[in-house]
Amino acid sequence: MFSRLTKDITFYLKREEWKFTLNEDNFKYKPRFVLDRYQKKMGTENFRNFKYWIFKRWILKNFAYTQDFIHRFYKYQRKLNLVLTGREQEFIYNVEEVNFTLWRPLKVLPVAFDLQPKEKCHFKNNAVNIHLFTAHKDIKFFCKGVLLITNKRFIIDGLDKNNNKKVVQFNLTDISNVEFIDIGVKITVGKQTYLVRENNHMLILALLYRCLGHKKVTFDLKKLPINFKF
Repeated sequence: MFSRLTKDITFYLKREEWKFTLNEDNFKYKPRFVLDRYQKKMGTENFRNFKYWIFKRWILKNFAYTQDFIHRFYKYQRKLNLVLTGREQEFIYNVEEVNFTLWRPLKVLPVAFDLQPKEKCHFKNNAVNIHLFTAHKDIKFFCKGVLLITNKRFIIDGLDKNNNKKVVQFNLTDISNVEFIDIGVKITVGKQTYLVRENNHMLILALLYRCLGHKKVTFDLKKLPINFKF
């Protein structure tokens, strides 16, 4: 992600020299005609690859689930004239979703599940993997299926590995701790701890942070999503 392959094996050595004149810190100040000069000096393909590389370095250095990061991301993408792949577009879309969840009015989604009076669904995913932490801290697969998060409850409706139906639900107020780990979102309810694995883990974390606050949910604005790879 945010890297491009090249057949020029010397490119990786050259870019270490070029970064002293054009890098993730100063490219934003360079006018168009100066960038054109660099392109003539480096060659069109090398310059294209170099732009993706410094943009990648800028992301790693400045990443945050904030409106400022999103605004600058698009601004610098246009400045460097970068074309994003599908995965790269999905990355920034997910960042926007998390940012919106943290401060904008929450989405209300239609669901077939029976909800309580005044209960509204704010999150739905039909392909979430749910695991349990055992007493020995091992991870055991529980089910795969639908996950709903409402303003009142956390609802799991899925099938285990033997296709047996599994339905678990608990009130959000019963959650004692939520944290992000390298393989998903860890949620503790009483003596049971669940591991939720979904494409956009940080969206779940942001929603629970919004509902429960910082005392129960550990949320790091600068934490890169686990599916963000170079």
